Amino acid sequence: MNSPYDLVGPMLPQALRLARYQASASLPENINDLQNENDTINQTPSREEERLLLSNANVMTTLENLFSWRQKDRTYRTSKLSRMESVRFQRAMYRIWLMSVFFGRRSASTLGLADEDFYPESILEESWKVQKTFLQQFSSQELFQIHKSALFLQSTAEWAVTAEGNGLGGTRDTYDWDGVYLFAGPRAVLRCYEDETSTHLMTVGLDDDGPYTKFIVHALSEIVQERQVSEPGGCVGVILDDIHGEHDRCRHCESAGIKSLFQDEVRMLSDFYNETNWDDLKGQLDRQFLVARHLSYNHVEKSLMRALRGDWSRLILEMFACKGDEYAQWCKEDWICAECWTFFFRDTLWRWRLAKKRRAEEPIGADCK
Repeated sequence: MNSPYDLVGPMLPQALRLARYQASASLPENINDLQNENDTINQTPSREEERLLLSNANVMTTLENLFSWRQKDRTYRTSKLSRMESVRFQRAMYRIWLMSVFFGRRSASTLGLADEDFYPESILEESWKVQKTFLQQFSSQELFQIHKSALFLQSTAEWAVTAEGNGLGGTRDTYDWDGVYLFAGPRAVLRCYEDETSTHLMTVGLDDDGPYTKFIVHALSEIVQERQVSEPGGCVGVILDDIHGEHDRCRHCESAGIKSLFQDEVRMLSDFYNETNWDDLKGQLDRQFLVARHLSYNHVEKSLMRALRGDWSRLILEMFACKGDEYAQWCKEDWICAECWTFFFRDTLWRWRLAKKRRAEEPIGADCK
């Protein structure tokens, strides 16, 4: 059987501490009583802890592949992170995961608040204080790595919400969804991404405030302010040493994509898409802006909205066959920014639907183009 180090490599102290407390029936009352990372490896792991090490490592590998694809090199779906970049990313993610486990056990129900109509501010402030105590043990650079990894988790969960198509409705301004994403933890966020649903995020009942409110980020912000340090804008210099394609531009509008406003200050991988990652657009583009006029509310055209819930790679490939003259020069291999793809959908989706209706010899209403 592989040794624990073979399973997770140099992240063993962080990984084993997480697995140990996941397997434990109870957690320390005081976060200061959590076992030190370096002391964790002095105790031989149990079979259950080894099982969790492997299970968690699989989650980490998948998340790293996704992080690399989104932040390092969009041309590869498997990780292109260097050994050191991988250590930075996974080490930070294990620490976030441990906080999710520790504070998840201390949620409202375990604190005897199940019958309360609201989450007491005093309990929330105490939770922030305990989170701060935990995070203060890390260097500023390690805190920056935790923050970048947290932002990645939040964006991954947001992708799932968008891909699901239901959105968050009027709850966007009511609940701290970014806090909910982090409180749910890396495994739950990955399940949401893979299943294209937000259902795995609901680990606690939602209220205006809760144990998830400003989870991790509030404490991080206070520590950074107290230390008077500034966090770099992108992932380069924090988790990544370099990125592939940072100077790419949209083939259609020649913009630099999402980094255009910060090109001189921030090194980020822009949001460009071609046939190799069309499927990723499903969680990047809000479908309410993709359908012209009020077509999305047309009950006769329900199949149109069903198509937006399906396979986007196949959908876009079919749309290419009926694109208008303004997109005649577009090739499937071209890297195109998200904003241009939004216009492409608005200008082309109705053409695609009309072509489908004609092939199926369906009746075409008088108001259809």
